[in-house]
Amino acid sequence: MDRGFERHREKRSDSKGSTSYRLDDGERHVALWGFGIFYGERELGGMFIRRFGFSPVWFVSGVLKLGIHSPQKLPTSSRPKGSEEWTRAHELSSRMMEWIADYESELLESVGLEYRQQCIADWLRPLTSADCTADAWRSLAARGWDDDLDQWKMESSRWLHGG
Repeated sequence: MDRGFERHREKRSDSKGSTSYRLDDGERHVALWGFGIFYGERELGGMFIRRFGFSPVWFVSGVLKLGIHSPQKLPTSSRPKGSEEWTRAHELSSRMMEWIADYESELLESVGLEYRQQCIADWLRPLTSADCTADAWRSLAARGWDDDLDQWKMESSRWLHGG
């Protein structure tokens, strides 16, 4: 919330829905939940990534309505159609990962390395060390959508071991 996010809790007190943290920053719209992140830009559409499992989902719209507190409440997504939508989805995924990298860098500066190390220690299977998280996201953003698994394994090993 120190970075401009607004907290939105589900109205029903008996609900198990996730609190939503939303940032509307001009053309950019970001929503964070315990189950994932949505990043949208009005011109490009929106991208959602689940917290557990890296399978980006693209949406035509770059803005979500309020009241989404579970993945089931997300709007219907579709695969990009045609070269224009695929170009938008590729650009959006790179911008999203750059935004996450910037967020991680700012967070590391504000809360310190020791706190981020504690957070990452709680993850089930971390792919990176706290001091390399922003670099890992930047590397993903720069990779594009290639499928060079050996290169990916080499990169992720370097992030995990702080190299």
